[in-house]
Amino acid sequence: MADAQGRTTHIAIFGCDITAAHEVRNPLSIICSCNQLLQEHPDNQQVRGQCIEKISAACQRASLIIDNLLTFAAPAEEQIEQVNLNTVLDNAMVLLGHRMDRQGITLKKDLQADLPAVMGNPPLLQQVFINLMLNVTDAMGEGGRLTVSTRVTDQGEVTIKFSDTGPGISPEHLPEIFDLFFTTKPVGEGVGLGLSISYSIIQQHNGTIDVESQPGQRATFTVRLPAA
Repeated sequence: MADAQGRTTHIAIFGCDITAAHEVRNPLSIICSCNQLLQEHPDNQQVRGQCIEKISAACQRASLIIDNLLTFAAPAEEQIEQVNLNTVLDNAMVLLGHRMDRQGITLKKDLQADLPAVMGNPPLLQQVFINLMLNVTDAMGEGGRLTVSTRVTDQGEVTIKFSDTGPGISPEHLPEIFDLFFTTKPVGEGVGLGLSISYSIIQQHNGTIDVESQPGQRATFTVRLPAA
């Protein structure tokens, strides 16, 4: 299946299922290896400590993958209500404020005061905004500026833009940025679900999400949702 923009829908596609299986298999392989080491060295406290730490991390990673896949495949439909997106954005920015301060990232808010409400699920929309801001802050690393703006268009759409001063996105990666499990982070540091889940959630809200980027300069993610 494909959406109105021609993007292939990831849910229930055979290739997606194979990728998901590989993602879950990685932490399971770590757990199995540690279990074998514990059986071979039952009295070695150093091995025991290292294995327990690795098993705990692998379990958390597997749980995260499964939770995100469940959200992607069967998101909650309750709590559909009129939503003030400025309030949702403010809450998301508060949650990430300490992280941005620690990275030396300046946050600039440009929120339209009389922004119309949209119909949606506040926790899911907040998850989208957090995912997008995390993606931006990860790309910028230390220092930079994130600008978050909201506007209403003449067509009755509410737009939310996330613009950074980071290195931008490579042209070859732009077509894949919302693909399930796509990540440019090193193995073990990125699951590759955040943007894909965000894309799915915005689709379920009858909206769109896209990205523009100038390599070496910036990237801008734009979410568009119909006003209530």
